[in-house]
Amino acid sequence: MQQSFDTAGIDISGMIDRSIGFGDKARRIGQETLNLSVRNFESATNAGRDLAGARTLADATRIHFDYMKKLMAAFTDHSRKIADIMTATAEQAAETGEQAAQATQKLSQRAMETADRSVEKVKDSSF
Repeated sequence: MQQSFDTAGIDISGMIDRSIGFGDKARRIGQETLNLSVRNFESATNAGRDLAGARTLADATRIHFDYMKKLMAAFTDHSRKIADIMTATAEQAAETGEQAAQATQKLSQRAMETADRSVEKVKDSSF
């Protein structure tokens, strides 16, 4: 007696595509982090150059204050972008989890049906 298991109706390509999407989102997070680093480096370089040319304490204080404002604005922008990416990833993960649960349920049902058929075949051949 030969066992067979029918998987023809199960399509996991959607779940694979979603998994690839997770990698894309991780790359976006990495790119955003790199962009923040570049922005901060450029701001620090410009602030250092401006501080070197400051003539009074008031000028130096203003330059430092402007630098801190740019740094905070960059961080806020970066945090918003990362939060957007993470929210989209969480939503996608929930959908993927639901799809995986449905596929698992279908596979389980088919396995039970196959097992039931096998038991019936064994019963029929025994008597």
